[in-house]
Amino acid sequence: MIFIEEVELTLYEPIDAQDYLGVSYGTLNRYRREGYLKGHLVGQVYLYEKQQLDQCLEALGRNRQDKNVEVIYGN
Repeated sequence: MIFIEEVELTLYEPIDAQDYLGVSYGTLNRYRREGYLKGHLVGQVYLYEKQQLDQCLEALGRNRQDKNVEVIYGN
């Protein structure tokens, strides 16, 4: 017999994840490609868990209050 625990899971679409992180669509995809953010590919769209978005902010040294501050890489 297998027991599966019910877990409530909220998934963010890219537009909502962008707003939550305070970044552009391109930056959101870059974070996913570089491993700062893990997305779930559903069809042709990546969906993001709130916990993963929070972990991404933490990994980048940001918090929700700083969400409109984006890291800019200089030459």
